Amino acid sequence: MSPIFKFRRNILLSKVFAFAVLLAASCSTNPGLISEQQARDIALKASNSGHLKALEAPSNVRTELLTLETAKKRIGQSGEYRDRQTPDMKVWLVTMEGTWAISGGPPTPEGSTQTPQATFHQYTIMLNAMTGEIISEMNTS
Repeated sequence: MSPIFKFRRNILLSKVFAFAVLLAASCSTNPGLISEQQARDIALKASNSGHLKALEAPSNVRTELLTLETAKKRIGQSGEYRDRQTPDMKVWLVTMEGTWAISGGPPTPEGSTQTPQATFHQYTIMLNAMTGEIISEMNTS
């Protein structure tokens, strides 16, 4: 399978997943927001995709519904808010423990694998609570 086909397939799968999340959002206990379980599911999927490779199943998964301002303070982020972000918008902050490898670098020939560049043991992701869109990701040793 060519790298371009894999990339296009991953984009299509992401769009289908995002549609399913938005469709299911109508069943949320917080009207207009994705549910806590949906936030967990998105975070767990994100924790083992793209440049991240879970080396073990994540554990101690914690979710909190916060304002963007509170979440940014909690994880030590500062700086400007991006387009359509406000300090009082609702976000899901999901933190989990485990072991992940970050892989990257230049593309490799088809059929070969990339060598993991680093490992870490805590993964935190911030999601827009209305759309499930990833706002930021952070990992620590």
